[in-house]
Parts: sequence; structure tokens; C-alpha cells
Amino acid sequence: MAVVHDLVVEPQSRPLVGSVPVPGDEAIACLLLLAASWPTGRARSVDFRRLATRWPCSEALRALGVSIDLEAKGKASVKGVGLRGLSAQDAVDCGGSARAMRLLASVLVAHPFETVLRGDASLLGTSMVGLVGALRGRGARMEGAFSTTDAAR
Repeated sequence: MAVVHDLVVEPQSRPLVGSVPVPGDEAIACLLLLAASWPTGRARSVDFRRLATRWPCSEALRALGVSIDLEAKGKASVKGVGLRGLSAQDAVDCGGSARAMRLLASVLVAHPFETVLRGDASLLGTSMVGLVGALRGRGARMEGAFSTTDAAR
């Protein structure tokens, strides 16, 4: 069995082009939208028909400055803002999506601004302890508390 000690990744000399067929579920869609928001330029993705036209991950990314347009036949077009192009917001609503909150926290921790991620009452029972512990273990500064008064709004 070969063991890799060093893996050297060199920058692309031309744009990355291609397609990857994936099932149309929210988990894959959220990861796809996040990945499409990092490079500059426009990315097109496929078959969002089975998803709601607005769901927490896309709405949160829109709030952070990513342009996401749903096109005909369930395709989405994402205008990427670059690795450091997300814009600071006072608060970003993750709705009832623990997935959106976890993924966005993992991305936003590398940005030079503070962001408050909020969720609705359905997130009150969701533990973020594992995520916070993992990110703090890598040097992240995070705070968090669920407020029953905010959840009632």
C-alpha cells in the first residue's frame, strides 16, 4: 500500500470545466452553492426543481452577497464572489437548517469579520457543540447561545 507524504497542488492554468451528476437534495445543493460562490465568475448547476425556490442555504448566501438566480428548467446560476468576497452582515438567517448553519459557520470562520448566524425555533434542539469544538480546536473564536425570546419571534 502506497503512502502519500506530500501532496502538491498546483494552480490551474485554464478554467475548470465539466459536469458532475449528483442527486437533487438539499445537502448536495447547499454544498454546490457554497462551492460555486468561491471562485469569481458564473457557475451553472443543474436540477433544482425538486427543491423549494428559496431555502435557508441559498437565502443565507444571498444575504452574504452571492448572486443566485433560478433559471428555467430548474437550473441555477451562481455568480461567485471569490474566496474572500463574502460581505459582512449583522445577522444571517439560517431558518430551520442546521446544515446551513454548520456549513456557513465553517466558511465564515475564515473571514475577517464577525457574523451572527441565526435560526428559527426548530434549531433549538440542535446541538452545535461538535462543530464549535472542532472549529475552536483549529483556532476559531466562536460564541453561541440559543435565546428563547428570539426563537419566539
